[in-house]
Amino acid sequence: MDGRNKFLRVLALYVCLVAFCTSPIWLGGYFINQDGSAHVSNAWIMLGLLQGEPLYAELYSFNTFALPNSIGHWLLAVLLIFVSPFAATKIMVVGIFAATVAAAGNLRFHTSGLDGVGTSMLIGAAVSFNWLWLVGFYNFCIGVCIVTFTIAIFSKWRDALTWRRVFALAFLLLLTYYSHLVAVAALVGVMLLVAVFSTTNNRKMIVAKTITAMLPLVPLILTYRSVSASSDTAFAPVWRSLVDPTSLTSWLHQLRAADSFIIISRKAFPFIEQFSLWFTLFSPILWIAGAMLLLGITTFLSRRNEDEPPRLRQEYVIIFAIFLAAALFSPDDFDPQHGGIVRERILIIGLLLFIPIFRAGGNLTVKTVANSLLLFIIAFQTFALWDYSSHSNAVGREFVSAQRAIPQSGGIASITVIEDNLRYHSSPIVMINNLNGIGRNQIVWDNYALGHHLFPVILKNGEDKKLVYRLIRSSALFSDIPKQEVSEKLNELDAVFHSDDLRIGTLLVWGESPELDVVVTKHFEAEPFYHSENIRLYRRKQAPNVSTDEN
Repeated sequence: MDGRNKFLRVLALYVCLVAFCTSPIWLGGYFINQDGSAHVSNAWIMLGLLQGEPLYAELYSFNTFALPNSIGHWLLAVLLIFVSPFAATKIMVVGIFAATVAAAGNLRFHTSGLDGVGTSMLIGAAVSFNWLWLVGFYNFCIGVCIVTFTIAIFSKWRDALTWRRVFALAFLLLLTYYSHLVAVAALVGVMLLVAVFSTTNNRKMIVAKTITAMLPLVPLILTYRSVSASSDTAFAPVWRSLVDPTSLTSWLHQLRAADSFIIISRKAFPFIEQFSLWFTLFSPILWIAGAMLLLGITTFLSRRNEDEPPRLRQEYVIIFAIFLAAALFSPDDFDPQHGGIVRERILIIGLLLFIPIFRAGGNLTVKTVANSLLLFIIAFQTFALWDYSSHSNAVGREFVSAQRAIPQSGGIASITVIEDNLRYHSSPIVMINNLNGIGRNQIVWDNYALGHHLFPVILKNGEDKKLVYRLIRSSALFSDIPKQEVSEKLNELDAVFHSDDLRIGTLLVWGESPELDVVVTKHFEAEPFYHSENIRLYRRKQAPNVSTDEN
């Protein structure tokens, strides 16, 4: 009965935690994230290709079967059969959050039983509030859930690894591969280390079976490598944050840049407009690190009374240390064309791997303080999400009103003038134009996912790909960037409109900029055919008539 009551308490905590943390999404009206809008649009194109839509069949094609970054798009495609794009976005964002918290509790349960599951779910919720989730990096975030779940059951199965379980692990590895490369690389590394640390006499067989489960990945990786090798950019590590390896300031910037948990600026506080350096005291990473440090200290002090096998403790300590070091010192990316934001992804997975380490018992006061730190930062992030959700709802309302004036067919692109890009890590307006491609014969030309090989749907024509790539490099103008960079972007936009063969028939401009207006009115009608507080819609000027007189 005691075990049953403990399970019911854990279940109640889970339901309350997920309901509270995701309330800004369900109750906040229109919830629009940044990259998520492009992913929903791509999922709609995938449905059109499957249904044989002539327009889509002419322009688009499916990418290689070996593409890893795709599972989230297929889930969105299924959702779009039944619900609207806005509802699909909410279901994805809430579902990923709920799955990550559940996976965190499951990891603890399979490595330590019910003890500490509540704290583990708090860690899961704190880690789930990361900006990659907010922006809409669905594939990676789904991969995190699968990685955490797979590590849990592998830890349980390791010393009794039957061939049936090997096949099950192979399937989970394939699922992880089709979510994200960083996720599957992390899972492979963890599984190999956990296998090596087996204390049974069958260690060699366990390692061999673990490697066998990984073999189906090999042809996929080789195929994808051959496809991505055709990219115009080299696959090489880049440390973008570490400008000067001999500078302490540069190293501090390198460490700070790995922070994955900024929903609103470190200098901002939910529902307070003013910025202040004092607000950096509420940086989520500080509170998460503080809670984990306290749990680590009480674990170390009580290690002699630990009932778990010490080898299990050691292996996860080593794995956690490896991931933490990788998050702090590894490259930022291998060129964006091959996928970026590496260290932030490693940090998210690494912090979840702390869950098997801490001891649930020990000093009750220290444990209570650690849980309080986690609860505080979870509440802070929830209010920050409410702040973002309020902004997103206002954006969504204005966009939907403008959408009624947009033609049902043709080509459309957007330009965003962002006056304040400091408050939120996700900007709902940057890619919201992608939603115009859903439910109409409208081709959205500033859909960044169509410009390179990292997503399930690609443009067939090379010139179309170049158009998309040039647009996404120049279509967002931020108020805080140097004037020289603004001038370069405007010159690029002018060149794009001059050479696009009138493929862009409608232009959506979000925000005001006199310099931008000069470029826009060269190629589009001087007066917008729709105007709201922030949105202007322009029609393309018709090409001049060519005289056929032979006088």
